[in-house]
Amino acid sequence: MNTVGFGLKCSSSDISILQDELSRLSKDFKYQLYYDWKGLGLETEEGIVEMVKAFNLELITLIFKPSNETPYTSDLIVENLRDAYFENKTPEFRGFLEKALPLIKLYASEVFLFFAYEWTAGTRIRYKVGTVADLFQLLRNPHVWSLYLYDMNANVEYPDLDTPLIFKIALS
Repeated sequence: MNTVGFGLKCSSSDISILQDELSRLSKDFKYQLYYDWKGLGLETEEGIVEMVKAFNLELITLIFKPSNETPYTSDLIVENLRDAYFENKTPEFRGFLEKALPLIKLYASEVFLFFAYEWTAGTRIRYKVGTVADLFQLLRNPHVWSLYLYDMNANVEYPDLDTPLIFKIALS
């Protein structure tokens, strides 16, 4: 299952205020935000723990759009990004981020958006830095965040879901 979320550097005294603001906003998009994410049984937990340590993050927010099958998945967010590419539309997730970032800027000094399928300890990641426009240019492809690798002998592309993407959003 896909996991989408963000990690923030912010003052611990501001965390509960920011969580309340983001939770209110997420309802407009039918997203569920999880701040207490440890123990959910996610295949990305080990990698998220490493990201917290590597970037000294105070707040992790998982962004899920639950399906009927499972509550802890971002698959529908990734599907929306993929569908927006094929339909040449603005993805719903972009609207969420564009409304969330002004709130985040009030409380956080750094924002790291992450996309992962499976993420174990020690996994190498793709790391990019840029604006929201840069992020959505990167995601604007049929594979969204994941890489596809080409096997020349078989003349086939295979998804590489084992390489998570961390995108640091420039807040200036």
